[in-house]
Amino acid sequence: MKTTSTPKKSISKTVAVAAEPKHNKISETNLNQLQNIFQHVPGAIAVYEGPEHRVVLANKAYEKLTNRKSKDLTGKSFCEVFPELKGTGTFELFAKVFETGESFTNHAYAATVYSGNDGLLRQGYFNFSVEPLKNDAGKIYAIVAMTYEVTGQVELRNKIEESEKQQQFLLKLSDALRSFSNPVEIEGSATKIALDFMDADRCYYCTREAGNAIVLRDAFREGLTSLAAVYPVSDFALLMTAIDSGNPFVVDDVNTSHIVEEGLKQMCMQVQVFSMINIPVIKNGKTVGVFVVAQSKPRKWTETEVQLSAETAERIWAAVERAKAEQALQQSEKKYRTLFTSIDQGLNLCELIRNKEGKAIDLCILEVNPTYEQQTGVIKETVIGKPLLQVFPSLNKWMATYAAVVDNQRPVQFEQYFEDTDRWFAIKAYPVEKEKFAVLFSDITSRKKTEEKLIEAKVFAENAAKSRQQFLSNMSHEIRTPLNSIIGFTNVLLKTKLGAEQNEFVTAIQTSGKSLNLLINDILDLAKVDAGKMTFETKPFEIRKSITAILHSFDIKIKEKNLVVVEEYDTKIPPVLLGDS
Repeated sequence: MKTTSTPKKSISKTVAVAAEPKHNKISETNLNQLQNIFQHVPGAIAVYEGPEHRVVLANKAYEKLTNRKSKDLTGKSFCEVFPELKGTGTFELFAKVFETGESFTNHAYAATVYSGNDGLLRQGYFNFSVEPLKNDAGKIYAIVAMTYEVTGQVELRNKIEESEKQQQFLLKLSDALRSFSNPVEIEGSATKIALDFMDADRCYYCTREAGNAIVLRDAFREGLTSLAAVYPVSDFALLMTAIDSGNPFVVDDVNTSHIVEEGLKQMCMQVQVFSMINIPVIKNGKTVGVFVVAQSKPRKWTETEVQLSAETAERIWAAVERAKAEQALQQSEKKYRTLFTSIDQGLNLCELIRNKEGKAIDLCILEVNPTYEQQTGVIKETVIGKPLLQVFPSLNKWMATYAAVVDNQRPVQFEQYFEDTDRWFAIKAYPVEKEKFAVLFSDITSRKKTEEKLIEAKVFAENAAKSRQQFLSNMSHEIRTPLNSIIGFTNVLLKTKLGAEQNEFVTAIQTSGKSLNLLINDILDLAKVDAGKMTFETKPFEIRKSITAILHSFDIKIKEKNLVVVEEYDTKIPPVLLGDS
């Protein structure tokens, strides 16, 4: 196609006339005004003539956009001005408008162009339109491109939209995490949501336990297989070292990454993982989990995707830990409930009631075990949920003790008589949480009554022993009075001249009196033993003297019966026991 060159002034006039509703003749003054407006409008405007789209007119905004002066642009084709747009379809767009006369408009046209003085390519967005210019014969001879950069507005809008999408994702994630109480279900739901949002091929969360990385549940695209399994951490030493640093471990292409060890690379090939984001979860200086998003082809992960993965990892970890804690609590509560209902002691959960000054003025029983009624004799409906001092005023003397349990967070143990039910209780009170405490108690009324009876019996026995000792003392005194007279008279008789037989009889009377006196002393000693006032000590026993005394007391009977007593001694008995007589 043959192109004709049109003077700049005629082109300017044509552009100006195109903006007018009617093709009227324009004065030189008006033309100058229109040219001035053209040069200073904020949008970049350029006129490209012929099928080569050579620049014949450009305003100041266009010069700024291309970082060139108008004189350096004039006569150059669009391809020469923007060589970086080759292959983007922009050249073809210009050709289509020139050939068909169909206008083109795009309010956020994306183009990567050289802008600024540093000569670097930058992604930009433009309000971009291309219009055909026709001569008086209606033939297209040029096109005019009008460009207004809106990169800032588009990026801001994109950020807002991206932020809204992220918030929707996190909200959806939070809702899903709250819906489950099982760690496996949490991991399965969360990884599926993350997989879809990031348009990834794999997503999983693994925990670190005892030298292993454990994947309970994962999400993956159709055609792939699950990676749920237990993996020894030692098989991926380099990867684990990078993860243990606490920083995200991002791989755009495992084939070219120098931080992916050969063993891991081979495994990635087998499961079709060619790029990935690894987010470590560090708690108390240790790696407790890793969140992974992966692609089956090389992928350039954005900073936003990495940040979102990190947020997801933290939320999954928190939800999993919450679920584990709830499971542990449920098991603990089950054990507690079993103990609570099966224990044979009374058990109740109480809460202090305080006044405005913080002083404990009452307590409320929140819950009791089945044994409570048996131990107390009180129906549980009488006390549960009610200020207890209104039911049992005598409990007021226990308030200081219970308040100390809560205030000091220390258990106490004591025994107390409860007047309202006439029972004794052995009580142990334990702090539980905040204003709550537990009371474990047993009815010890029978034991206390037994102890009281034992004390009474002991006192009675002590009194009886004292009375017996007093009686024996009085009796011995009364008996000794005539006995002493008998012994005294025998002493007088033995000093007079008596016959042999008379002397023997008087001596026998005296011996019997002395024996009776010893018996009285023995009775008194026995009373002292009962009273615990007498001690014993071991002394050698002279058996010969004792035998002689015993035989002497039987002299009369021996004579009456004409008996003969023969004395024989065992020579093996030590002399110290036989005595001298």
